[in-house]
Amino acid sequence: MQLRSVVALGIVLVVQVSSGCSRKPQLDQVNSPSSAASEFEQSQQYVVLREEPHSVLERLGKDYPSDFQDFHRLWTENASSIELDGKRVVELLEIASYADLSCHPVEYRLRVATLDYIESAIDRQGVKESLRWIKTSYKSGLPHEVPGDNEGQFSGLMVESMNLRMRDYANELLSPKVPSQHRPAK
Repeated sequence: MQLRSVVALGIVLVVQVSSGCSRKPQLDQVNSPSSAASEFEQSQQYVVLREEPHSVLERLGKDYPSDFQDFHRLWTENASSIELDGKRVVELLEIASYADLSCHPVEYRLRVATLDYIESAIDRQGVKESLRWIKTSYKSGLPHEVPGDNEGQFSGLMVESMNLRMRDYANELLSPKVPSQHRPAK
């Protein structure tokens, strides 16, 4: 990647942090809940992404419909085929956060589908606990360094952005609200 591309990416990330906007991700960095956590949380080990989820996002962009409602329905059906527990909540939110921060073409559809799905299952065992853990203890496992950024101008930018976005999502899901509040008013 050329430095010019990195600079453009960094500018987009800076704008996205303030405005919201081909390997399988490795999920092997483990974060343990804080010492103030419940007994259930203390027994949980949360696994965070160590690499950008490019292949997952590309598959979503290619294999899923571009129509919002069709994407939402298909994504929810597929997500429902895997048990939603605390670890899965962290994984789903990280992928949605990364798509959001990197302005991926599926960002809006994926964010809404993910938040709606987790919200609909908020009372399942481990869901609220994992959201509380995200609020208090989440730390991104993504690399600090940006390829091609020889001067370190963007070092840590995505990591800090992920930390903030994940906390925003957790706060939103734990706050009382009207269903499907994740969509902006038309």
